[in-house]
Amino acid sequence: NALGYDAEFVQRNIDQIVEMTASQGRTLPSRLRLARAKSVFGREPTRQRRDEAISIVRAVVVAEPQNIAARTMLANMLQFPCPPTVSGADRFTPDLAGAVEQYVAVARLIPGSEAYAYLFKAADLQITAGNEAPARQMLLDIFSRAQGDVASQQRVALEVSRLGDAQTAARLLGELYASSQGPTRVALGLQLAQVAIASNDRARAESVLRDIMSAPSMSSAQLVDLSQWLRKIGLPAEADRVLANAENYGVAGREALLARARAAAGSGDADSAVLIRASSRKHRIGPIRRSRCFRRTMSSGTGSRSRSTTPPPPSES
Repeated sequence: NALGYDAEFVQRNIDQIVEMTASQGRTLPSRLRLARAKSVFGREPTRQRRDEAISIVRAVVVAEPQNIAARTMLANMLQFPCPPTVSGADRFTPDLAGAVEQYVAVARLIPGSEAYAYLFKAADLQITAGNEAPARQMLLDIFSRAQGDVASQQRVALEVSRLGDAQTAARLLGELYASSQGPTRVALGLQLAQVAIASNDRARAESVLRDIMSAPSMSSAQLVDLSQWLRKIGLPAEADRVLANAENYGVAGREALLARARAAAGSGDADSAVLIRASSRKHRIGPIRRSRCFRRTMSSGTGSRSRSTTPPPPSES
């Protein structure tokens, strides 16, 4: 709400609330102080406005250490980058370390998987600040805490891989892959193969990919990835085989043709990709479209039936 950033509007409302509740001289409720801090901070804060807003929010955090909204607002203000429109002495430097501290504190106040979002934010800020070692440890802590939450653990492995630690990422994904099944197993296996290839562990990549080849089903996108990773490690015959047997994985008809086209394009075979895509267009006309074509043919009088001879209703004239 834009009005939430209008300092005068917010202050007028706070004054009205104070007058109506006869709370003049008392400490304002935290929600009103946070609203005031937000309006002072604005959309493009200067150093002075930022410092004033942060001071207000810090006071709320000190008075109410378990106030998640206050800690989250404080973290957001601390990490906020200085707007390019602010110049000279009005400029400021974001306090990323302070923001990390607040996000970690919030995570401690929230039970279960909801806490991981704040820890991921903290780790991301550590990476932004160039503190990769603390970020890596924070991510590993999330992995340990998130037992049973495969999505969060998979994200940890991806973030660790982006930090350049492919071996640790492969170890984490290997743990998840070993205990997974069904569609999740295929997704984890493909990610594990990708990380193994990045770390030059061809033997592990081949082992995982051959295992995935025995999966009972997968999506067309996963089928394309499987074929491309097989080709990447020097197994073109296997790559062609999985594409040729797309129907065995539940990818049939036009989807199978498009998967082969995408795989061909990904391997640099543009001519084959064009031909396969052209062939796939023949599968587009279904019962509904055929019905529409039939109706258009009948209405034009070129079909086996003539146009309806029913006269139009009489006019009211």
